Amino acid sequence: MAIAIFPKSPVRAAIAVASGLANDPIAVEEGLAQLQKLSLLRMHNNHYEILPLTREYALSELATHPQFEQEARSRWVTWYLDFTKEYAGKDWKEWYIPYDRIEDEWENLLAVFDWCAAHEEYSIVQTFWQERYLVKFAHIYGYWDDRLIWLDWLIQAGKKRGDWSNAIRAMVDKASTLTILGQLDEAEELLKQAWHKYKHATPWVQLILIAKTANLCISQEHYLEAIPWLDQAGDLLNKVQFEEPEHTRRWIDLQTYRGLAYYKKGDYVQAKHCYQEVLQLSQAITWQRMIILARLHLAYIAIAQKQFNEAEILLETGLPVVDNNTDKRLSALYRQAFAQIYSSKGKVSEAQIWAKEALDGFEYLGMKAEAEETREMLHALQEETTNIFESQDEQ
Repeated sequence: MAIAIFPKSPVRAAIAVASGLANDPIAVEEGLAQLQKLSLLRMHNNHYEILPLTREYALSELATHPQFEQEARSRWVTWYLDFTKEYAGKDWKEWYIPYDRIEDEWENLLAVFDWCAAHEEYSIVQTFWQERYLVKFAHIYGYWDDRLIWLDWLIQAGKKRGDWSNAIRAMVDKASTLTILGQLDEAEELLKQAWHKYKHATPWVQLILIAKTANLCISQEHYLEAIPWLDQAGDLLNKVQFEEPEHTRRWIDLQTYRGLAYYKKGDYVQAKHCYQEVLQLSQAITWQRMIILARLHLAYIAIAQKQFNEAEILLETGLPVVDNNTDKRLSALYRQAFAQIYSSKGKVSEAQIWAKEALDGFEYLGMKAEAEETREMLHALQEETTNIFESQDEQ
């Protein structure tokens, strides 16, 4: 019956824990073998699959044993808490290796969140999303709808319980996603709510709140307004003095936003200086994702300065890592940049391929502004292709 708790085929270790047989591997082995012999279960890629009708029947049986179900569910939640402690966390170094394990279990994790929410297990949901940093995983792997749903749940649940520090943290994360999605008014309102409770937040959350406010200013094209916010964040960072590598990580974030403000403003010299520092510091602490992002932004600057060969070299260095790391946003942005390079070089067909792939990525993520920008690029490339064919026909 314990296997039926999992909506997606679980691994053996999870089954053993949920069933209460973690300390009896022989019983687990014999039970699984018997179920496979009866064709009620089959193993595929180290996961145990149960037929939908069999699972439905097992769930109905489980409901008739409420005490066992409660105990099994509790063990189920505990297993995933331990699992995410091992494989989740911040996106340090080659994050895709452990994060891929999280993605394999994502459907089961969503079921865990649902059950915890239904039973008012706020602290457990908070641990998963904030302490285990599944909020970061959901962002990188493109589960933005799930991220928004559960951040909203944490905001409401945190407010209800007076847990303002974690509620503010969830507000900031949600506002960051809304900013990327171009829902700037909603993001601004959320950040304003967070500011009203600013003093209740930890210094770390206060720093992120200031940084995300600066990022919103950039998205609103208020570039000059972003700089004082970043200066304020820098002062707070120096005052608090986080341990390494967290201190460097936070400074890298601030310099990334500063570089973006200068880039959007058209000050490419200052922007390049910021992103070169980001690249250097990220390499020093082996923060792979920010190394890739810094190269992308340096490529954007090179494109703006019509240094297309330099831009292409920067992107070619990062693309294999991007494609290996399942970061859908970075993948789409890299492809958009490649499309710009090939378009500027007059390589229309290559530019169209990259632009179409970028558009697919932006549409999947709901990044409306970037999707529209890419559609306009594709339209221009199509017109250019048409003009070429018409010119050839005339000849």
